[in-house]
This record gives sequence, structure tokens and C-alpha cells, in this order.
Amino acid sequence: VGDRGLAALLAPGRRLLESRVSRVDLSFCTRLTDAALVALSMLPHLAALNLDGVHRLSNRGVYDLASTVGRSLCELSLDGESLTDHWLQQLLSVLPKLDSLEISFCEALTDASLASLKQHKRRHRAFRKLALRKGFAFSDEAMMELLSAPGSCAMGHHGAFASELQELDLAECHALGDLTGIAIGEHCCNLRTLVLSWCWGISDRSALAVLEGCSELVSLRLVGLKGLTTASLATLPVRCPKLVELDVRQCDYIEDEGLAKISAESDEKNAGSGRSRLVVRNYYGEVLRLAPLTLPRRVKANKT
Repeated sequence: VGDRGLAALLAPGRRLLESRVSRVDLSFCTRLTDAALVALSMLPHLAALNLDGVHRLSNRGVYDLASTVGRSLCELSLDGESLTDHWLQQLLSVLPKLDSLEISFCEALTDASLASLKQHKRRHRAFRKLALRKGFAFSDEAMMELLSAPGSCAMGHHGAFASELQELDLAECHALGDLTGIAIGEHCCNLRTLVLSWCWGISDRSALAVLEGCSELVSLRLVGLKGLTTASLATLPVRCPKLVELDVRQCDYIEDEGLAKISAESDEKNAGSGRSRLVVRNYYGEVLRLAPLTLPRRVKANKT
């Protein structure tokens, strides 16, 4: 898909433009440029836009589009390769309804961007989904402050900034550690998906805090964590009974024997509940073979 093709689809008089299109996914359409953003600005009901992997777009072009459709846009995914603290702050200023933000490459962003996110959400609705991948310059202290910041008073939410989060992805934010992990456990009580892969400062303290505070977890990805041991995950079947995915690839001190025990205890606890079974990926990315599920036998009442 190129600029001309997209412009033709959205040309005046075409049915696509006349319809109430609200979600557009152009991820990895690498031929697109700012001209495509001009065409997208013709969609008055745009609520979700995925531009991940579209690296030819300028910050100014994305900002101009956001200025046009910002009153309706709730979900935004960006490549982020050239995104700076200044331009992220500008984007947030014209997106009052944004509750889902994904940025794949945060390499140029610093703690100033985390401060912008915190300040923005004090005035608007809380985030439901937040992904800030490859944020090499994010500090542990600043991320902790973001996650523990007060929520939005404007929307009637007085809890922590992170209390409404359902999905959090901080993969490859190398400087993050236990301050972040503990803050997640204390404030992200509604979290369903958590990705802390390659956050090298995360240790058992973080894992214990997450399991204690995030009982709604469905997916937990902890790839490449060198400070994590099997013992910190032992209570997982009890603390997180809804979990269906545990990914601990490249974790040096997570042993198959311990993972098998966790898997078996999860099966035992959830037997007969109708929930999906826990799938565990070990150090090598192998899915541990699930044992045949034994359902509890029903005791027949004696006839009198």
C-alpha cells in the first residue's frame, strides 16, 4: 500500500470515506509517507490507528493528523524511531481521549516523556494499555513515579495512575528494576498482560510483588531476566489463577522442574473451572508438555 492507493480509497465520493470507519491498521506499510496522513485526516470518526513500523512519517505529519482527528482518537500505535520528548508532549496535548498508547522504539525518549504522560493523565482518562518498548533512557525512579502517580480527577478517578491499566509492555527498557516491579505490584491491580522482558534489573522482589498484587494476570512475559529464580514464581497458581501464559525464555535460574510443578499445581487448582490451562515456555522456548488433565471424580450419592 502506497500514498496514492490510500488516497484513492479515501477520495471524496468513495463509499469508504462515507462510511463510519473507526479503526485503521497500516502497520508495516513501509511505503507510506506524510501524504498518507493527509488522506487519513478525512476520517472524522477515527478512534484507533496503528502506524507501527511505518518509519517514513515525520513527527510534524503525525502531529498534524492528531490535531485533526484527536477528539475521536482513543488508540494510537507508533514506530517511534524519530519520536522525541517534545513531539510526544505535543501529541498528548491534542489527544484528550487517548487511553491506549504503543510506541515500539522509545530510544530517543527520556524521563521527560514519562513526566509528560503523568501530567497528561492527571487531566484526562486513565490509560487502559501502555507499551513503551526499547526505552533505554527511562530510569527506574521515573517509571516508579509514573506508575504510582495519582489518577485522573477530571474523570472521577482518584486512584493511582496505573490502577486502570490492563496491558503494560516495557520490553527492553534495560534500566528498569525492582522500583518499577514493586510499583506494578502495588498499583496495577487490574493488569491482564505484563511484559518485562529484558528489563535486567528485575529480580525476585519484583516477581513476588507482581504475583501478590496482580491477581487478574492472564499473560506474563519475563524473557531474559537474569535475576529471577524459580522460587519467586512458586505461588503463581494461587496468586494468579487466571494466568494462561508464562514465558521465561532465557532466564538462567528458572528450572524446568520448578516450572513443571507450577504447571501441575495450576491444573490441580483450576480443574473443573472451565479455564484455559497454563502454557509455560522454558529457557529454550519449549512449551512444557501438559499432562493429561484429571478431573475430580463426582461422588455418587447412596440410594436409600
